[in-house]
Amino acid sequence: MVGSMNNQYRDALLVAMKSLPDDQRQALVMKDVMDLDYPEISDLLEVSEDTARNIIAQARSYLANVVPTE
Repeated sequence: MVGSMNNQYRDALLVAMKSLPDDQRQALVMKDVMDLDYPEISDLLEVSEDTARNIIAQARSYLANVVPTE
């Protein structure tokens, strides 16, 4: 039962990640997977640090609203 919950969560997360706009998906992966800091992300995306933070916050907010936690 627990294994299927983890698989369901993973599958829902992957679907939600694919539905993110490219800049949000890229920024979120840079931050949470590659562990880059905001200055590095802003340089790579060619945006300000505030914009990089905003892009990541939007992505996280979207995922929190569409991926079931239970």
